[in-house]
Amino acid sequence: MSVLREAVERFFQAENWPYQEADFDHGLMLNFEGKHGTWRCYARIRDKAGQFIFYSFAPLEVPQERYPQVLEFITRANFGMFIGNFEFNFASGTLQYRTSIDVENEEEHLTHGLLRHLVYQNVLIMDKYLPALTAVVDEGLPPEEAIRRAEQ
Repeated sequence: MSVLREAVERFFQAENWPYQEADFDHGLMLNFEGKHGTWRCYARIRDKAGQFIFYSFAPLEVPQERYPQVLEFITRANFGMFIGNFEFNFASGTLQYRTSIDVENEEEHLTHGLLRHLVYQNVLIMDKYLPALTAVVDEGLPPEEAIRRAEQ
């Protein structure tokens, strides 16, 4: 097992966050329950590149007729965001939030604290924006208004 993977697994164990091996890409699948919903997360470990990427998948499906509004929403949300970003998959209509760190040749310096910042920043951002995103998808709330609500 790599130093990077060991650090990631130790982090989730210390946080009492159950995970399981993903069926693809040698990553870990997890669930997170926030104030505004429960969603799945994926911890991707790219050993050879020394990279750790963490994803939160929004627990909703975006119908094609809402793609333009969702794209505007994530563009507005991403602007000025310092850590991480929203991503949208046109093929599946899924939306995710991604945070990552590159520690190539410095894997032994990936501490619990660094992982905590990266992972919790991710899930807290998803939780913060999820009600506004849901309002755009389900109620047709204009993206600019949705962002205003999320960022109040």
